Amino acid sequence: MIHPHPNWLQRRYFTWAQPHYDRMAPALRAEVQRIDLWLYSRQGLIAWLALCAAIGVSTALLWGLGLPAVVALIVATVLWVGPLMLCLTAWLKPQDFTWRRGVRALLWAMAVALLGVAVGKWLRHRPDTWALPTPDVLARSLLVVAVVVVPLLALGWGVAALRRHRMALALHTAQQAQAQAEARLHALQAQIQPHFLFNTLAAVQHWVDSGDARAGSLLRELTAFLRGATALFARPMVALADELAWVQHYLAVQQARLGGRLRTRIDVAADCAAFELPPGLVLTLVENAIEHGLAPQVAGGTLTLRAWREASALHLTVADDGAGLPEHWAEGTGLANTRARLAAAFGTRATFMLAPGPAGGAVAHVAIGSAS
Repeated sequence: MIHPHPNWLQRRYFTWAQPHYDRMAPALRAEVQRIDLWLYSRQGLIAWLALCAAIGVSTALLWGLGLPAVVALIVATVLWVGPLMLCLTAWLKPQDFTWRRGVRALLWAMAVALLGVAVGKWLRHRPDTWALPTPDVLARSLLVVAVVVVPLLALGWGVAALRRHRMALALHTAQQAQAQAEARLHALQAQIQPHFLFNTLAAVQHWVDSGDARAGSLLRELTAFLRGATALFARPMVALADELAWVQHYLAVQQARLGGRLRTRIDVAADCAAFELPPGLVLTLVENAIEHGLAPQVAGGTLTLRAWREASALHLTVADDGAGLPEHWAEGTGLANTRARLAAAFGTRATFMLAPGPAGGAVAHVAIGSAS
């Protein structure tokens, strides 16, 4: 849909224009649609009326100077519509306006002018003998063509140069924004789970020192977790299935630390496994639920992770029945990072919410709509 509430003229025009849009490159199509949307709006109607008035006044002036009415209308239309179409083409396709093409256009205009002068002379003198126009007539014709065509070409080149400059500036700005976003994401990724690693290493050291048999299995799970982190964070996006396999190592480490105090339920629909997310996003929600919801309780609790599709959108929840949200709680670094990474990856298609659970604890809900 070009416009959420199109008028009847826009509906008719865009229905006709859609096959032409489909043949355009995406960037050009977006620019053409934006211009067309304006041309067929109320503001565009004023521009159309102004153009028609200008053509009408120019036609009347040329007719008053002695030109036939039809010829006056044709000349006035070309004088007004020609430069406008030239500027519009230069704006939409600035790459087509080069000095080589400008020279070719000038030569073609001169050739057509010479042919027109010759044909005009023949029409005026037929059926007499055919003869070329005199050199002075040819020179005046070429001079008139140069005086008209060269400024038009200069106008088109200037518009194209302005457009190229703006496109280069926009590209540079986009590249800078992308570089800054990537730097922020790397910084965010570096902040994920530092205290978890320190706590786990401290537990491993304690169990090794005390001869606890759990130290070996905990160290193996931690090694698998760190190996998975190295592989996943080397990619900008990872499949949900890969992220969950990594989360399982994290849960195994936490299970070793918390024992029977930690219970988990994982329910992920098969059609969600291939959905790609920023690496570590699910782990952050799981870690937040355990460290702030379940670990503070002596009895522990249950962590429930669900993922499903609904109306072409992915829904993912991480819920716990633990301590719940404090009365004046504030979003910490991990959740702020989650929100920022979702926005960087999906823009406004993604929403994130943390709220009290229906039976206590807390529920983190991520929803990601389909790309339009």
